[in-house]
Amino acid sequence: MNDIRISSGDWSIAATVSGRDPRIVLLHPGVGDRRCWYGVMAALAPSLAAVAYDMRGFGGTPPAIAPFVNVDDLRAVLDATVTGPAVLIGNSQGGRVAIDFALHHPERVDRLSLIASAVSGAPEVDWVAELGQPLFDQLEAAEDAGDLDQVNRIEARIWLDGPAGPEGRVGGAARELFLAMNRIPLTNESAPQPLEPPSAFEQLEHLTMPVLVMVGTLDLPHQSVRSRRIAARVANGRLVELEGVAHLPQLEQPTQVADAIRAFVLDDGEISTWMHRQ
Repeated sequence: MNDIRISSGDWSIAATVSGRDPRIVLLHPGVGDRRCWYGVMAALAPSLAAVAYDMRGFGGTPPAIAPFVNVDDLRAVLDATVTGPAVLIGNSQGGRVAIDFALHHPERVDRLSLIASAVSGAPEVDWVAELGQPLFDQLEAAEDAGDLDQVNRIEARIWLDGPAGPEGRVGGAARELFLAMNRIPLTNESAPQPLEPPSAFEQLEHLTMPVLVMVGTLDLPHQSVRSRRIAARVANGRLVELEGVAHLPQLEQPTQVADAIRAFVLDDGEISTWMHRQ
């Protein structure tokens, strides 16, 4: 895998490319960066090349100094690395950016895979109901105190372990990587944020390309509801529930996620068998 820099206007974006002529673009969640995809990229190689990049304020891309548009940065990544329509794979906030891009530039998107995706303009989440009052209070207290280490630990509990599983369910290198990745956006929270895009929630029916939606069974309850809604509303959607993983399945089961992506990208009929096994 090769690390590169990509220019988007006057900004420099950190990216990693595996192989030549990548067709797949991987978009990270708001609690990670491009490193969360390295296991998937390795599992896809050498047959499928991919590019993963860091949004502004994540990983190796510096935080913004003025408001910006995430879709413009994604377009710059595609311009620099992909020939022809791309396969966009987005997790959480990365999925939100992928949806926004696909709605604005459908001619540049061949396929779309969304893992526990956020959606611009989606209804607000009741976080007390999702997390439970004790965990919600712990997170709020840590944020009010400015205790970034404690916020990071609690967010690992929420997004990596999943509130349906025990704390520390995911350990070792995956947990260490989560804490290292998430520390960066937590530190950069005061930097200018991306401009809010038009609502995509009412436009999901306009996504006509094949869409694979994945969600872990240990993820937050609203993620399952939203994922089912997305798969039902897009023109050509498929839903896969990933057993025993939470919000970041590419960290927990990179080979499993890569298998689903490979079958979806190649569209060779294996996806139906793979889905049946879940």
